[in-house]
Amino acid sequence: MIKIAIVEDSEGDAKTLSDYCRRYADEKGKQFDLELFDNGFDFVTSNNLDYDIIMLDIKMPYMNGMQTAQKIREANENVCIIFVTNMQQYAIHGYSVQATDFILKPVKYSLFSFKFDRVMSIVDKNRHKKQSRTIMIKTNRAIKYLQLSDIVYIETQKHKLIYHTVSEEYEAWGSMKEVIATIQFFEFALCSSGCLVNLKYVVEVNSNVVVISGVELPISRMKRKSFLDALTAYCRDWEISNANKLTGADTDGDNK
Repeated sequence: MIKIAIVEDSEGDAKTLSDYCRRYADEKGKQFDLELFDNGFDFVTSNNLDYDIIMLDIKMPYMNGMQTAQKIREANENVCIIFVTNMQQYAIHGYSVQATDFILKPVKYSLFSFKFDRVMSIVDKNRHKKQSRTIMIKTNRAIKYLQLSDIVYIETQKHKLIYHTVSEEYEAWGSMKEVIATIQFFEFALCSSGCLVNLKYVVEVNSNVVVISGVELPISRMKRKSFLDALTAYCRDWEISNANKLTGADTDGDNK
């Protein structure tokens, strides 16, 4: 399901864009989840900016489209922003907020469909990237996408998650169960019920402690066997991968 927000103060223009989205979805076999907002202020204060596509008018009450786009970019770096406006002179300013495209009013379906073909290809790439090697987290201030390879470990603290990365820490909403379901096919393992470790950063294991990037984390009795099994399997795969590279047998370029 592709999530689309239409932020437009003109009821007629909002209906046109909604109708065009539904027509495009029918023609292309897509599924769209549409939400409408009649001004930018209500939109950016809705506490949910997790969309794939946001269509914005520029001339709106309370907060214009450019100001709205700036707030969106602070919260979501990857969403496709499309300005739908009759104010062509503002097109150049779209670069400052990394706008994906502009559509001039009055909007014709032929142009809308042409523009959306390009936007959908970007959405597909963004989704593939998110699903492959990144994870989305919701902090108090913004939606962030973290590279899994940059996450050192994740721990639970007072019903929140703390993501420790190579550069900084992020406090986010969610549960460890949700995180595990998201990254179950990657090189992470629980050393306790409240701590998930990226195995590539493990330096050593001593008794009931794992040392990871200079930090000692306790290994619980319940998780000790499964953690050591996962670490052993990871090290074995790493050795095989590197041996293949040395002999020229590695053809897929997969780097551990």
